[in-house]
Amino acid sequence: MIEDLRASLKALFDLDGVPRELAQADVVFDRPDDKFAPSASTLNLFLYDVREDVALRSNEPVRVPRPPDEVSIRPPAMRIACSYLVTAWPVGGPESALQEQRLLGLALAVLRGHPILPAQALQGRLKDPPFPVALTFAQDDDALAKPGEFWSAIGG
Repeated sequence: MIEDLRASLKALFDLDGVPRELAQADVVFDRPDDKFAPSASTLNLFLYDVREDVALRSNEPVRVPRPPDEVSIRPPAMRIACSYLVTAWPVGGPESALQEQRLLGLALAVLRGHPILPAQALQGRLKDPPFPVALTFAQDDDALAKPGEFWSAIGG
């Protein structure tokens, strides 16, 4: 399912209406360590945390009808929260820091414009999800409370 989320996020940045500068950037999911050096302008979405979203947990079993007159019971779907670190890596041109900030700003605008991943971006098993695939971003959580430790841990 995480691979389908990855493909769906990549497809989100390829949708019509995405600013040209962002649409032309590569979208990758690499660990941005000290060896990360893309050869083209890149938006990197690094998956740094995966956990169950306990606020959305349900203990209600799911009844699945089966022909002719049977029903099977299965546990409810686990709701997972995947957290990504989004970084921009411009290549070429003047004022690299400004280009980086512009790419990040454009990426945030795309994410903000889609609180639910749109159907045309959904890939694989997410094409028919049991729940909408919600996007939240720029959340204040404990995972990045000490950015220096985070970057040290991933080798950056």
